[in-house]
Amino acid sequence: MMKRAGGVRMKITKYPQSCFLIEAEGKKILIDLGNLVFELHDIKLEDFREIDIVLLTHKHDDHCYPEALKAIVENNTPLILTNPEVQEIIKNNGIESELIAIDEERAFGNVKIRAVPALHGYNVNMKDKGYPKDNNGFLITDTKTSVYHCSDTICFENKTKADVVLVPICGHAVVMEPDVALEFCSAINPKLIVPMHYHSDKHPLGTEKFEELAQKASVNYKVLKEGEEIEL
Repeated sequence: MMKRAGGVRMKITKYPQSCFLIEAEGKKILIDLGNLVFELHDIKLEDFREIDIVLLTHKHDDHCYPEALKAIVENNTPLILTNPEVQEIIKNNGIESELIAIDEERAFGNVKIRAVPALHGYNVNMKDKGYPKDNNGFLITDTKTSVYHCSDTICFENKTKADVVLVPICGHAVVMEPDVALEFCSAINPKLIVPMHYHSDKHPLGTEKFEELAQKASVNYKVLKEGEEIEL
């Protein structure tokens, strides 16, 4: 747990693949609710209550699952922020959303959300899903803490800074390998690194290699179990 002077702590709960629930300053922000959340975890849609904002990084179904989004919208009426490609897909499923451009920032009281660049890798086996034209990460900040959800991305020259980085590690050309992910994070110099995107049967990995390298590099990291939460 990161020490924080006074006030309500930001809370992060992890779900399979790249899905996280961030609670900050009275706001509940759900990121990348994908199909693996329900295939690999016993969570029910009704367990997601009082969601204020949904953030979607790109169109792949392990990040954007319209069937689940419909239920979230019916139960919570959240604001959905995403990019043009995802907006078109979910609109075809009767779900309304708002666009947020790269480097655009929205403020919700003391919580700020900014869309930041991401660069999805290419794998020849992606032809069944299609390469995403639009892809972005998100930077969520409150008065004391910043959290950077990297989305699916390979390494690139990155200017985003944050206290906590949620970074993909499965490799297989679509995202960074564990060693590259740690190098990517070293330029950010966060207080905490949380790995993600290592659950799919198409790109299996686990966290053992990441943990081994992180320990050698003496960086502060936390592997969260599914449904586990941390306060910052």
